[in-house]
Amino acid sequence: MFFRRNKESRPSPYSRLKEAEKLSDLNKEEFKTYAREYLQSEKWKIRNVGVKLVGMLTFKEMIPELIRMLTDRTPAKFLNRLLGGDFVQVGFIRRNCIRSLVTLKESNKAIREALYKALDDPYWEVRAEAVNAVTKLFSKENQSDIEKKLIELLCDKKFEVVLLTVESLGSITGDRRVLKHLRKLYFHPNQKVRQMLVKTLHNLFARGIIPDKKELTNELNQIFIPGSMQNF
Repeated sequence: MFFRRNKESRPSPYSRLKEAEKLSDLNKEEFKTYAREYLQSEKWKIRNVGVKLVGMLTFKEMIPELIRMLTDRTPAKFLNRLLGGDFVQVGFIRRNCIRSLVTLKESNKAIREALYKALDDPYWEVRAEAVNAVTKLFSKENQSDIEKKLIELLCDKKFEVVLLTVESLGSITGDRRVLKHLRKLYFHPNQKVRQMLVKTLHNLFARGIIPDKKELTNELNQIFIPGSMQNF
């Protein structure tokens, strides 16, 4: 009976997360203690709750811990690797670390380096989130190294990564030479990618990377897409 009462007096990390989602009448210092505790848990699902709390409740002082978890390449246990795992900090945690970093809206050197590394992550959702993050946090900086990495991701096996990369390049690149890389996707088998190419070309035109409407039209006409989508 004592164990049962003790269990009831201490809500689970998941109920704490639901409470935090309501964002009302919270004792943030109390939840900060919970977040720190959860981030150190041996169970990845509880660490994942901690990661979400850091972003949800804007605990910016815990950014170094998010970066550590995102970049940690400690191999998972042998049995976990046999079941498809890769690192101790599982893909969901690494992905959610990035989402929390975006929510916190910080853009320092350590975050940039961690996100650059994440663009090569073996889990595709992490790569996709990293593309989104560098676009939102570092789009106003001179980032030729990141642009080069994004161009490499245009050949990613996952169309979701390609889709976000095409959109990102339309927002951040200042080099019209990106067109030669985008043209390789004009007959991409996934229609969503081709639709995003249309949107990206219009974005490049609006930003002056494509200098005139005639060139824009010429590029659009090369994309294998129904005519109704030309004005996407």
